[in-house]
Amino acid sequence: MLGKALRRLELLEMEGKFEVSRQGVLLPAADRPRNDKTFAFNLASLEGIDEYKDLHSLAKLMYCIPFELNMNAPWLQL
Repeated sequence: MLGKALRRLELLEMEGKFEVSRQGVLLPAADRPRNDKTFAFNLASLEGIDEYKDLHSLAKLMYCIPFELNMNAPWLQL
C-alpha cells in the first residue's frame, strides 16, 4: 500500500498538484526555513476514486495516529 501511495504522490508532484511553501523568500538561502510541499485535499474527495484508493487508506491511517505519538516519534518527523 505504501509503495503504491508513494508512486501516486510522485505522479501528482509531476502534474504540479503540490504547492511549495514560500516562507522567508526575502531571506538569504542559508537563513530560510524549510520549503515544504503541500497537497491540499479532503479525505471525502479521495473516497471512491480508484486511482487514489491507496492514498486514501494511508491518509486515513495517518489521521488515526494520536497527536502525541506523532510529536514523539522520530520516524514520523521529516
